[in-house]
Amino acid sequence: MSDLKGVEIQVPENVKASKPRMTFLDTMKGLGMIFVVCWHSMSPLTVVFQTFTIAMFFMISGFYSLNCDNRIFWRRFLRNTLLLVSITFVYALWGVWKTKVILNGGIRNYLREKLSIATGKNFILYSINPFSNHLWFIEALAVAYLVFLVFNLVFKNKRIMNTVLIVLMTILLCAHIWMGSIVSMIMAEPIPKQYYRNAWLFGIPLFLLGYTISWVMNKWNTRTIKMRIILTMILVFGIVAGLFQWFTFGKAEMPIGMLLVAVSLIML
Repeated sequence: MSDLKGVEIQVPENVKASKPRMTFLDTMKGLGMIFVVCWHSMSPLTVVFQTFTIAMFFMISGFYSLNCDNRIFWRRFLRNTLLLVSITFVYALWGVWKTKVILNGGIRNYLREKLSIATGKNFILYSINPFSNHLWFIEALAVAYLVFLVFNLVFKNKRIMNTVLIVLMTILLCAHIWMGSIVSMIMAEPIPKQYYRNAWLFGIPLFLLGYTISWVMNKWNTRTIKMRIILTMILVFGIVAGLFQWFTFGKAEMPIGMLLVAVSLIML
């Protein structure tokens, strides 16, 4: 066997791998999964941080999307879509069995109700899966990858693309915070969650926020002692502000302080 030591393998410039994995962010995703499970079990110790952990999932996915090849985005979109279809199929089988065996109902009427034009509209606009509301997260992530892929294909100039993405992110994120946080503090009747907890006002802006953070960290040095002190102060302020908002005004879909916590943790 010939000695291949010292031989360099040339990789085409148009093929770019995803951002190198960071142990800290992968650990945060693991802890976030635990928080989400505890939240669904209504644990009082974790219910405050439920939106923070969900936001982290989208932001970390966007963070790792800097300088990725379009084929990577396409694979991630297909992977999440396949996961969504598979789990939806399992929920559909469970619903059919429950309707037939437990409720003694008609399967045809059940499927007609679940697969109507109205449910299709809700699925596209509000990420409401007709068979399980808990699957909105997977659809939102798949849509985020698809939208980002489209932007990469349309905009050849990355500087222009990043500017457009930042503007889009700001508009969508402000709309989400307004409906999911501000309104809950100033109005007795909050806006229904489906209007802002979906792919368009939750998944896409938080995905783009993670991408923007990665772009900023790649462009400027955020690892200095001064920046770490500033980010730590933002982290502490975010925790205090999030808890204050929660216990003073009640549950909010996106406590503003928790968003600051997520941003500072990623940048630290």
